[in-house]
Amino acid sequence: MKRIIISLFVTMGLIWPALADEQGGYAILLKSSTSPYWMTMAQGFKDAAEQMGIPYQMHISDAKTTPDAQLQTCLSALEKKPEVLMVAAINETNLLPCLRAASEQKIQIVDIDNSLDHKEAEGKGVKLAFSIGSNNVAAGEQAADYLAQAIMPMESGDILIVQRPNGRAVDIQRIHGFRSKMGGLLPKMRLLQMTAPTDSPHGAANVLGHAIAKYPNIVAVFATEDRLALAASEAAKSHGKNIVTIGIGGEKEARNSVFESKLSATVAQLPYLIGKQSVEVAHDLQQGATPPPVIYAPTLLINDDVLNKKNNHLLRYVK
Repeated sequence: MKRIIISLFVTMGLIWPALADEQGGYAILLKSSTSPYWMTMAQGFKDAAEQMGIPYQMHISDAKTTPDAQLQTCLSALEKKPEVLMVAAINETNLLPCLRAASEQKIQIVDIDNSLDHKEAEGKGVKLAFSIGSNNVAAGEQAADYLAQAIMPMESGDILIVQRPNGRAVDIQRIHGFRSKMGGLLPKMRLLQMTAPTDSPHGAANVLGHAIAKYPNIVAVFATEDRLALAASEAAKSHGKNIVTIGIGGEKEARNSVFESKLSATVAQLPYLIGKQSVEVAHDLQQGATPPPVIYAPTLLINDDVLNKKNNHLLRYVK
């Protein structure tokens, strides 16, 4: 009999729509229930596990879930003695006691979204079976490839790079990929960089507007997140400029904006595919296969041409 357990972390505790006495299967801890990215990934896990007949328990953090609350849920999940534990940790250390316990019990541990370092984890008594997620450096490179083609034959001018506040690791990786690739493609372009003061697109738009006015030679904007790219596009238009803008994410709002020509392009992450592949690779692992330590799910450049032609095979995973 197939067992499914789904819970949501909320500020008042846990909600368990279904419980079962069976043990084994996969335990999946994700973040966060308010994010389309994580909920799309959860659907990928669910569909793959049910198609393959694998019992699972899934726990999805609420936006206000504390690191300790996620740890306690992880420890509770171990009581069901899962064969595989898949985790998207809130931070690099909060789940260590649970992961050490899982390693001692010979449970296969899968790091979701490449949030844990294998060498550091091993030094703390945690053995990871594999990590899986998007390659953020490659996503930045894809954005650079697109912008270079979009602004050619122009070889000089300014490109504005915009990142989110708080120095997120993924933003640093995306910018590294963008800078290294663009430096080789259009070495005469000047790369400007700024940090948005807020995650709010409206708040960022005002600051971006000042930057675009200050640097009249800006011909393109690369933002580490789609909402900032949209804010930059709106700010440019308010100053009478039509510039090429690209972000990373690929969620529905961004895709609609590309279709409506409000955003030039987006490098879409494929969280549904990450969830699906996680289950498939874990199943192969249980059958004796040896996966690579780090698996990168592909990202997809989406512009109006890709949306209109609808012939890219990765579009089936865009949810």
